[in-house]
Amino acid sequence: YPAVAEAFYQNIPLIVLSADRPPEWIDQADGQTIRQHKVLEQHTVFSDSLQPEPQDRDTLVYNNFLINKALETALHINPGPVHLNVPFREPLYDQTDKIPADRTRNISFTAAESALTDKTIQELQSEWNDSPRITVLAGMNDPDPALNKKITELAEKGVIVFTETVSNLHHPLFFPCIDRLINTTDEALLQRLQPDLLITTGTAVVSKMIKKLLRNFDIKAHWHVHESDFMLDTYQKLTRHIPVKPDVLFNALDLSPRKNDYREFWQSQEDETVKAHKAFTADVQWSDFKVFELLSRHITSGIVHLANSSPVRYAQLFNQSSDVEFYSNRGTSGIDGSISTAAGHALRTDKIVWAVTGDLSFLYDSNALFHNHLPDNLRIIVINNGGGNIFRILPGPRTTEALEQHFESNHNFNAKGIAENFLVNYLSAQDETEFKTHLNTILQPDYQSSVILEVFTPRKENDAVLKSYFKHLAHSKSNIHEL
Repeated sequence: YPAVAEAFYQNIPLIVLSADRPPEWIDQADGQTIRQHKVLEQHTVFSDSLQPEPQDRDTLVYNNFLINKALETALHINPGPVHLNVPFREPLYDQTDKIPADRTRNISFTAAESALTDKTIQELQSEWNDSPRITVLAGMNDPDPALNKKITELAEKGVIVFTETVSNLHHPLFFPCIDRLINTTDEALLQRLQPDLLITTGTAVVSKMIKKLLRNFDIKAHWHVHESDFMLDTYQKLTRHIPVKPDVLFNALDLSPRKNDYREFWQSQEDETVKAHKAFTADVQWSDFKVFELLSRHITSGIVHLANSSPVRYAQLFNQSSDVEFYSNRGTSGIDGSISTAAGHALRTDKIVWAVTGDLSFLYDSNALFHNHLPDNLRIIVINNGGGNIFRILPGPRTTEALEQHFESNHNFNAKGIAENFLVNYLSAQDETEFKTHLNTILQPDYQSSVILEVFTPRKENDAVLKSYFKHLAHSKSNIHEL
C-alpha cells in the first residue's frame, strides 16, 4: 500500500495485480481470504476485479475490456496506480489454458492535445502584465530539458525561479537552495520576496520554510501548472489550476521582461549566502552535514535516490551537478521503500544509481536486497547516526524526555550483517578520511558491484553543526548589511 500511495501522489503509472479467492469464499473463514475487491480504491485511479474463470464469450470480452481500461488509464488517461484483482478457483496447478490471439483486443487511447482557449490566454496575459514581481517555484519533476529551457527564459526576463534538488532544473540564474537563502534572511528583507504572481509547477516541495512563508504572504494571483487534474492548494493562495504542461502555458504567453530590481535584489542576497556557505563548509567538522557536502562534490553524474527524512532535506543545502538526476519518495514523504525504489531503478538503467539513506530508513527496507537480480550499478550510502536524527533538529521532540527512545529510536545496529546475508559488498567509514577513500573507490568506472557504504556520524553533534551553519549564514549576512 505505501508504494501505491506514493505512485498516486506522484502520478506514476503502476499496475497492481492481486491474486484472490473466488467471491463465494470471501468472509467464510477459509484460508487466505480477505475483501480484496477495490481494497486500494482510495489511492488508485482505477480499480476493479476480473470475473473468475470466464467460460462464455461475453465474460471473456468483459475481462479483456477491464484489462485494457486499467492499462490505458494508468499510462495515458490519468497516470497513476491501477489495481486489477484476479480471483482463481481451484485447482490452481497444471492449469495452462491459453486464450487464442483472435479472442483478445488491444484498445488504444488517442489523446487530444491540451490547449488553452483564447479567452483564458487573454486573462492569463493580463495577469502576467499586471504583475511586476513574479516568482516561479518548481516542485518535484522528472528531468525535462524543454521545461528547463523555458524556465531559463523566464529567469532571463527577471523572474525569480526557486528550484529544489528533486526539481531536476538547473541554470546559474535559478535559486536552487531555498532554505539556505530564506532561513537566514531577516523578516524585513523577506517581505521584499513577496510576489504579485506565484507560478508553481511539479508536485511536492521539500522546504517547509517556503511553504510557511508563502502561506503568510498576501499574493494576488497563484497559478499551479501541471497536466494532472489534481488540484493543489499547498500555499492556500491558489487562484488558477492550469492542467497543461508548463511549456504549453509559457509558449502561449508573451513573456515580457520584468522591469524592476526584484531579481537583482535577490541575486545579491544569494551571492552573500553562497560566500558564507563556502566559508563554513571549508572547515566544518565530521558530521551529517559534512557527509552531504562531500557527496555534492563527488557525485557529479548518474542517478541519486534521496531517502526521507534527513537526507532529502540536507541535500537541499548544497548546489548539485546538473548531470545528476534526483528522485525521492516525496509523494507521501514516508521512509517506506527507499532502497526498493532505487534497486528497481538500477535494474532499468546502465547509469550508476546511488541510494542515500539514513539508518532507520535502510533497516526498515533492507529486504529490498533479498533477491537474485541485484544489479552491479547500485551504490547505497547509509548514514548511521544511531537513530532518527531528524528529531534532534525539529524543535518539538528534542525538548521532551521521550526524545531518544520514542522519537529518535536510538539503536546500536549496523548494516554489515545485512550486507553479508545478502552477499552485497560492504564498506564502512568512521571519519572523513575513510569516507573519501571508500567513496573514491566505488566511484571508479571499473568498480562493478553493488555495495553498501555505511558512514558513522556523531549522533549528539549533528544537530549542533546544522544549527551553527544557519547561525553562521545569518551572522555573515547581517554583518554585510551593517557595512
